[in-house]
Amino acid sequence: MVRMKSLVGLFLAALVLVVPAVKAADASQAEIDQLKRDIEDLRKRLNSSSAAPRSSNVERALDSKY
Repeated sequence: MVRMKSLVGLFLAALVLVVPAVKAADASQAEIDQLKRDIEDLRKRLNSSSAAPRSSNVERALDSKY
């Protein structure tokens, strides 16, 4: 009987350690999915923008300097 109680205690201790790790993995997967969606949105914006990049005053000054 004592052996059974120690096995149950060991199982519960393992469960307490495993469940938070699984929940943390779920949160990480949700963050990864969000990042993938953000990257896809940025790619769509980049592809829809004009082919010629806009030059700023700084870029024009550097181009004329060199």
